[in-house]
Amino acid sequence: MELLKGLGFVTVTSTLLYLLLRAWREPLAPTLDREPVPTNRHNLLVFVTLLALVPAAGFGVLALSAPAAERQALSDLELANALRARQIESWLHARQHDATDLAADPALSAATRRRKRRLWRGTGRSGGSAVRVRLRCRYAASPDYS
Repeated sequence: MELLKGLGFVTVTSTLLYLLLRAWREPLAPTLDREPVPTNRHNLLVFVTLLALVPAAGFGVLALSAPAAERQALSDLELANALRARQIESWLHARQHDATDLAADPALSAATRRRKRRLWRGTGRSGGSAVRVRLRCRYAASPDYS
């Protein structure tokens, strides 16, 4: 499409340039044995017609290529949405796996129950540091928690 648009532009431009040069040359050439030259009105009509051809060709190309560009954009958006959905599902699966691991750890469960009892009795100080250290050690190697 770009090639056709470029060729159309070159054709129209060269035709307009030819007509302009021919109009300038005519007064200089002897007119004894030549055919009658078209009038200025005829030249103006040709010039305006050719001038209007360039935007019309541009709108035609736009009308032909717009649906294909819209389909391509929609396809790209659907692909991006599918990728994002897979990333979210993977993240959610990893978090569910983390929760299962934490719930299955007996030492962590016991420490959590002890902490909870202390808080209910009103004696809970900052005794959660051991739990934090245990969690950090457990997930230090995971790329999600670095």
